[in-house]
Amino acid sequence: MLKTFIWGFDNIIARKAIFNLNKNGQIDLKKWFVGEHYKQEFADVDCAEYFFDEFVNNYADLDLKVVPIDVEKYIEKHARILAIGFSRDMYFYGKPFYELQNMIHIVTRYYYTLLYQCETDLVIFGDVPHGGWMLLLYYVAEAMGVKTFFCSVTRLENRFAYAFSLDDYGTFKDVPEYESRTEPVHIEQKIENDWFDMDEDWLAEFSHKGVKRKLRALLEPNKWLNERKEILAMNRQKYGAFEKMVQKKLVEKIGRTIEHKNYQKAYKNTVLEKVDYNQPYVYYPLHLQPEMTTDTLGGIYCNQLLLLEHLSQLIPDDWVIYAKEHPLQTEYMRGEYFFKQLALLPKVHLVSNKIDTYELNRHSQFVATLVGTTGWEAISGGKNALVFGKAWYGALPGVFHYHEGITLDEIMNYKIDHGEFEKAVAKMMKKMGTGIISNDSIPSVKNFDLDKNNKYIYDFLTFMLSYIEKHTA
Repeated sequence: MLKTFIWGFDNIIARKAIFNLNKNGQIDLKKWFVGEHYKQEFADVDCAEYFFDEFVNNYADLDLKVVPIDVEKYIEKHARILAIGFSRDMYFYGKPFYELQNMIHIVTRYYYTLLYQCETDLVIFGDVPHGGWMLLLYYVAEAMGVKTFFCSVTRLENRFAYAFSLDDYGTFKDVPEYESRTEPVHIEQKIENDWFDMDEDWLAEFSHKGVKRKLRALLEPNKWLNERKEILAMNRQKYGAFEKMVQKKLVEKIGRTIEHKNYQKAYKNTVLEKVDYNQPYVYYPLHLQPEMTTDTLGGIYCNQLLLLEHLSQLIPDDWVIYAKEHPLQTEYMRGEYFFKQLALLPKVHLVSNKIDTYELNRHSQFVATLVGTTGWEAISGGKNALVFGKAWYGALPGVFHYHEGITLDEIMNYKIDHGEFEKAVAKMMKKMGTGIISNDSIPSVKNFDLDKNNKYIYDFLTFMLSYIEKHTA
């Protein structure tokens, strides 16, 4: 039986599957990293760990092992993306890079100690490893030679992807087929899609700008008050003292307010409200930041301006790039030097997020994306996509992966055969699990059934645990 760490699968749509695996003796569960807000649900789970912030304040009391130099060198290779991940945590707001490096080293020792002492065979992630805490566990496990695998959401209804490593994500060459499907897949050949999370009301609620969200204190006073109490309790736990919490929150609030006003001003002074569809152009929708898809799967192109710089070099001088800002984007990673660097790219035009994305997609010469849904919309509608990161649809016809030396002719001369495209999707789906792994995906599934989803996850993990045990013996 594999000695296993699990990160995630702690929400209501998946946790029962893990409980059953553990109860049935199919997994030797050593550590289960879960969200702090699930403390009550995991009170009886001895291996549950949720107080990372408590660790920040009490790490000196732990007996941490010294990390071997080869592991340290491996972590250092990924210091940039890890620093970005930890800086997203409000606890580290405003910390300089060298302080983030210190934090990374401490947590590296912590994870190394846990993995070493538990003689861990496998670490399972319920999502693509991202952020500071989660991604660092992935890299430490990799450096130690501990097997990993993770799941990922897709845009295919009731299907999720899985991979053993970030390097294989999007190609999925290393993972086994889970489904032996033979039935054809029908995908309507169109760019437009009715995504639930692109609905204006959903976006407003998600960004806390919706009317219902603003009036929650009046509409649901008891629920609102209880949530505030829980948040206050968690923050007091996190910062160690009420005064420290107030100080950090106040500093962060003032800083964010100033940064947001500066962002709004710079955006207003830069953005185009109308576009010329007769002008040859490439459409690039900017990705939301911070976001797992951008920070982890984007690689060096987490810096989206570097992507636009390289894209500018690929296209002719009489073409332009219409870069549309994400509707949920805030001031994060959109500071003063973002706009100064943007001004150095004359072919790039920042366009209003009010302009219809499907019209921009439809009239473009081709679409460029980091890993975004726009790329899937393009290829499913017959238009080629240039992808700079690791997208779940990366192995499908019509996708071109940016590399040094790629030519415009390669992209422009390829024609997607929709029948072959559907066959490729069917083949890809053999390496996908049934069900969903994120609560956010529930609205995407018709007649969603909680028990069925937990059974889907249970069956999939049973298959993967058996496969890994067989191939690591």
